[in-house]
This record gives sequence, structure tokens and C-alpha cells, in this order.
Amino acid sequence: MKKIIWLLPTILYPYSMLFFLYCVLTGSFWNDSTSSAAMTNFLISLGVLFLLAVAGNIIFILRSRTGKCNTGKLPLINMLVKLIHVPAYILIFALSLLCMITIFTMAFSIFFLFFDCLTIFLSGMTGLTAVIALSRSGKCTKKFMFFHGILQFLFVADVISAIIIYRRGKHGKPLPGTESR
Repeated sequence: MKKIIWLLPTILYPYSMLFFLYCVLTGSFWNDSTSSAAMTNFLISLGVLFLLAVAGNIIFILRSRTGKCNTGKLPLINMLVKLIHVPAYILIFALSLLCMITIFTMAFSIFFLFFDCLTIFLSGMTGLTAVIALSRSGKCTKKFMFFHGILQFLFVADVISAIIIYRRGKHGKPLPGTESR
């Protein structure tokens, strides 16, 4: 699975937030004299990791379009990325709900939502690549591709769609009305 190495920043991206929150809550790398510097360093590292993830996704997309990635493996890789993100989504959502309790921490909830949207964008790029590859191989219709391509960018629906796409790619049975290409 050397192909997935390009997606490593995408896989690690939601867990970087959890790592930061762990550091804040345990006092690691954080005290009153360095709180401003630590926050700045965290935001810079989060931005760099996001840019690395976008670059990795672009390389992954280009490799899949040039045939260097097996199109049969793309739905599996997409499903793995989506399923690996589920625990991080659940924890970040729970923390976001906790932050909504008081008015003083509501800004954190908005930041968590923005962070989750960036993460769903990153994993959605992978999903879109898998759906397009499935369509090119003749295993789904354009309508199926369009519908599941949109679902790749919606919370919860993306995981369900990734499993459906994987099953469609694994069994290799064309949908009714799809001609073999």
C-alpha cells in the first residue's frame, strides 16, 4: 500500500487537533509564559499540515489519473481514510458540544466546526477520486458518480457512501444501464 503514503497527512490531520487539545489539557508544552507562542506555533503547524495534505491529495489524484494507482484499490483506500477519521470526528464533535455550554467557550466550537470542514474537504478529495475511477471503469453510472461525489463532502453520509463505493468496486458488477467501457 505504498499509494497511501501520499495520504498520510490527510489521515493525520484530524488527530493533530486532538493531540493539541491533549497537550493543552495535560499542561504539556503549555504554561502562562509560553501560551501565546504555543498557540501561534500550533496554528502554523496546522496550516503546514493542511498544505501538506492538499499536496498529498493532488499527487494521489494525479497518480490515479495516470494509471499508477490500481483503480480497484481506490475505493478501499477511500473507505479506510474515512473510517480512520470517524473516532476523531466523534471526539471533536463531543468536545464542540461541551464548549457550547458556556458563552466563553463558544468560539472553540466554531473553530472545531471550521477544522472539521477542512478535514471533510481533504477526505472528500480522496473520495471523489475513487468515485471517478469507479465511473471510468464502467462499474457505475454518471448519476451514481455525481450523487456519491457530492456525498463525499457531507458529514456521516461520506462514510456510508465510501462503504457503498467500496462494495461497488469490489464486486465489479455494473449497475443496470451501464455499458462496459
